[in-house]
Amino acid sequence: MEGEEEEEDEGDESTSRDKGFALKFQKMKKDLPAYVVDLVETQSAKAAHPREFKSKIINKLFKRDKSGKIHLNLQDACFKEHKKLYNENFSKSSEISYPESIFKGMFYANNDDKFEAALAKGEICEAKSSVPGVKFFSFQTFKAVQKTGCMEEEELSSTAKVSKDQAKILSECFSRIGWKMKHSTDETKKFAKGGSVPTNIEAVLRTALEAQQKLSKDAMIILKKWGADDDTTKNLRKYHKGSQEFIVKLDHIKQFRELPDDEALTKPNFDKFLLKVADHTEQFNVLVESSKGALKAKIN
Repeated sequence: MEGEEEEEDEGDESTSRDKGFALKFQKMKKDLPAYVVDLVETQSAKAAHPREFKSKIINKLFKRDKSGKIHLNLQDACFKEHKKLYNENFSKSSEISYPESIFKGMFYANNDDKFEAALAKGEICEAKSSVPGVKFFSFQTFKAVQKTGCMEEEELSSTAKVSKDQAKILSECFSRIGWKMKHSTDETKKFAKGGSVPTNIEAVLRTALEAQQKLSKDAMIILKKWGADDDTTKNLRKYHKGSQEFIVKLDHIKQFRELPDDEALTKPNFDKFLLKVADHTEQFNVLVESSKGALKAKIN
C-alpha cells in the first residue's frame, strides 16, 4: 500500500514528513484542486529528490491550529505560483464530432445553407464514422481547461462560489442541448428552505427530468428493434440505467429539497449536479440519434 511504502523510507531524506498531514492528504486527494495534486504527485516525481520534495510540499499544504485540528493551507506562495503555471499550461485541443442531423440542429438551426458555407470554408469537416450509414461532422476547438476540485479551502467547501470557468462550462453545455440556465443564488436558497418551488428551478428540473424520460424511451425502442447484443446495445443499456438513476435523483431533489449524497443544496453544488446531468444527456442524445441512423441503415 502507498502509505506503507512511505513509512518504510521515513529516514531516507532530510525532510521529515508530518504523518498527520500525509494521511490528511490521502484522505482529501480526490477533492483537492487539480493543480495541488499535480504539484504533490507529478512534479515531485520529476525532482532530484522526489520524496524530500513531496514531503516539503505536503508539510506546506496543511497547518494545525491551537487545538491541533488540521486545516488546508493554499495561501503559501508555492501553491499560488503553481496554480498560475498549471492553468496556463493545462490546455487541450480537441475534435468534437456529431451525427449530421444533430450537428446541423445544434450549431446551424437546421439551416443547410449556413452548414454548407461553413463546410466550404473548412470551419467544419466530415469526420470518420464508426457507425455504418451515419455521417459525422466535426470542428476543432482549443480551450484552456481549469480543473478544480471540490474545495479551495476545506472550511468553505459547501459555500464556495462557482468559478467563472465552471459557470461558462455549464452554460455552454446547457446551450448545446437546448436547456436554459436562469436560476439564481437567491432562488436556490429559497428552494432549499421549502415553500413554493421558484419558477426557474421548476423549469430546469422539469427539463432535465423530461429529457431523461424521452431518451430512456427512445433507447428502449431501439433495443427492441436492434436484434443483436453488441457494443451499441451495451452502451444504450448503460446510458438508460444512468438516466433512470438521474430520474430518481431529480425527483428526490424536488420532493425533499436536498441534493443526493447529503450535499448541501447551494447553487454551486446544484450547478455541479446539473452539469453531470447535462453532460450525460448530451452523450446519451448523441448515442440515441446515431443508433437511430444505424438502425435505419440496417433495416434498409
